[in-house]
Parts: sequence; C-alpha cells; structure tokens
Amino acid sequence: MNLIKKYTGLIGFLIAFPLISVAAYYKFYCNNEFEILGSIGIILWLTTMTLQYELNKEKKKKNWFIYLVIVTFFAALLLVLFN
Repeated sequence: MNLIKKYTGLIGFLIAFPLISVAAYYKFYCNNEFEILGSIGIILWLTTMTLQYELNKEKKKKNWFIYLVIVTFFAALLLVLFN
C-alpha cells in the first residue's frame, strides 16, 4: 500500500504522457483532432498529483479533500466525454 501511495503521481504521469503525446502528434502532424485524449491526460495527471500530495502528508485529517478530488475528476471526465 505504501508503494502505491508513494508513486501515485508517477503512475498518473506515465499514463497521461502517452495520451497527451498522441493528441499533440495528431494535432500538429496529421491535422486530426484528438483533443479529448489530451484533455483526459491532463485531468488524470492533475488528479493523481493532487492525490499523491494528500496521501503522503503527515496529518491525514482531510479525507474529505481526497473524496472531493475524486468526485471532481469523474465530473470533469464526464464533461469532457459528453461535451
């Protein structure tokens, strides 16, 4: 469990980086729009960075903030997918 808490941000980055790279490649070289991949990658990256920061704090009084970040992630994901 400690390993997951320690590397949550890195895992999110390793998933988000290919998504953002594919979106950028197709945007600039093939003139196709895969903006949704880039948006999902950025949202995932920001969410995992925030969760890693909160999970690695000494005082874990703010469980409500973790739940708020998770709910905000899914709300943003739904907005990106269905907009």
